[in-house]
Amino acid sequence: MDNEFIGIDPVTHERLVSEAAERIMATLVTMYRSPEEKMAAFRLDVKNAIDRALAYQLETITGEKIEGLESDLESAVQVAYNRGAVQWATDNYPTWVDRLEANRKAAEARGQC
Repeated sequence: MDNEFIGIDPVTHERLVSEAAERIMATLVTMYRSPEEKMAAFRLDVKNAIDRALAYQLETITGEKIEGLESDLESAVQVAYNRGAVQWATDNYPTWVDRLEANRKAAEARGQC
């Protein structure tokens, strides 16, 4: 997720760290009415930093899982196409047909089909 967009700016690990550090430092130098109020603000900033980091991690993991599933699907459709499910592939994945056919021909040329 190094270049994903949330809001306006790309969310990167460095951005998350920088924003968390800035907020925590701002809390540390801000004058509060009591030490308890300062600690509450500090704890809130730490909690928010952790929440954003966890959201970043979840999006990264989800994105990687989706990419893996898409790759698995493409491989399975290619195998089905190579084994004769041409009409099924054409009906269900019409935009893939040219690529499926090119991959099938390449596999035949290599003796893998």
